[in-house]
Amino acid sequence: MVSFSVTSCRRQNRECYINELKTIEDEIRKISHDLNKDFVVGTRFIDIIKTLIETQTQAYKLNYTFKEDDEILWDDVSNKTKINVYRILQETMQNVYKHANAKHKKIVLN
Repeated sequence: MVSFSVTSCRRQNRECYINELKTIEDEIRKISHDLNKDFVVGTRFIDIIKTLIETQTQAYKLNYTFKEDDEILWDDVSNKTKINVYRILQETMQNVYKHANAKHKKIVLN
């Protein structure tokens, strides 16, 4: 009988953990959805990119050159695309730091 009650408790704990994970997953999904909607509200996208570059290069103690194409109309680009550009740039910069032993980054958006 003791083993049954222990097993029963384990099942209840497992169910509790699964329910907690589902709750966390729902919260993460909501936050992600909110970020997709409001990613650049009130801020120019290029300013967000510049902040990312400055923050990363300061953290990694790197020099950088940044050049943007003034003809890109960021207001006409969807938030989803902007988020993807941001994440790609973020991952690329981290990979350059980790794997290239670079001291200077040249970043061009065109």
